[in-house]
Amino acid sequence: MKYKTGFLYHPFFLRHYTGKDHPEHPYRLKYLYRYIANSHLVKENKITMLKAQPVENLDYILLTHSEHYINLFKEYCNKNNKIFGHYDNVICKKSYDVALFHAYSSISAADLIMNDNFTSIFIAGRPPSHHAGRDYALGFCFINSVAVVANYLIKEWGLNKILIIDVDVHHGNGTQEIFYASNNVFYFSIHEHPSFLFPGTGRFFEIGIKDGLNYTLNCPVIPNIKDKDYIKVLKSNCEKILTLFKPEIILVSAGYDTHERDEISHLGLSTDCITQIYALINSYAIKHCNGKLLLFLEGGYNIDSLCECVHKTLEVISKGGD
Repeated sequence: MKYKTGFLYHPFFLRHYTGKDHPEHPYRLKYLYRYIANSHLVKENKITMLKAQPVENLDYILLTHSEHYINLFKEYCNKNNKIFGHYDNVICKKSYDVALFHAYSSISAADLIMNDNFTSIFIAGRPPSHHAGRDYALGFCFINSVAVVANYLIKEWGLNKILIIDVDVHHGNGTQEIFYASNNVFYFSIHEHPSFLFPGTGRFFEIGIKDGLNYTLNCPVIPNIKDKDYIKVLKSNCEKILTLFKPEIILVSAGYDTHERDEISHLGLSTDCITQIYALINSYAIKHCNGKLLLFLEGGYNIDSLCECVHKTLEVISKGGD
């Protein structure tokens, strides 16, 4: 099987302006785009730069978010308010349009994978996704593009076994909430223990409800965990999930704020460890899902480590099964 990796980008993602002092600022992507575009991965045709071409249909957004919430978000942006829902959620007039653009672009990326044009795509979009719930914004997140894509794949492609692996340092409370009663989506998160870090969710006993009982698994880890111990937790739990759940595709909330140079958290993982994380996830996609892997940029606020680690991620997933 031939493996093909894409890196999805668009300058419109930079139009969500949060201010130069906000951690989730446009320069993160500006420098990341430049770093990847100038890398050997592009020059040697190991990855394809994909300029986002969104599939625009609000009905797909409403599979995940309430209409009232989406309208309220739009209204706040149109009125040029500066905050939406929480003091961390800085917005501008374009924030609604950019967040929708991110979700729509993610749907188009999913179509490329399902149509076998690509095996894996890294979506370098913003604002991030995994803290946004059905009817609320939180933690820099407004529309949950990961959840939007999962629900789209269920409705339009008939998938019923989607695995979401969340390796951001923060627990993805929004993604968990959206699928907490679903058995079509397995949500697995490994994150810094909620006793030490925002948003305070993601404990061991949060395992789903109703049809979704035992389709959520949280692995909170302590600050300054050793690389080898983190990998051990990730590997042992992922392998159990994959054996029992047998996913058709893997979606990843790809956070890089676990890095030792990222000051927003306390896990302190090395670049080598983060490279191992994505090498493992890629191997799981190849073994269980014919390589179908869609990664969504979440956190990562030290620009140097973000660029370095995304490059390493693309390097390992572009190798396919080699």
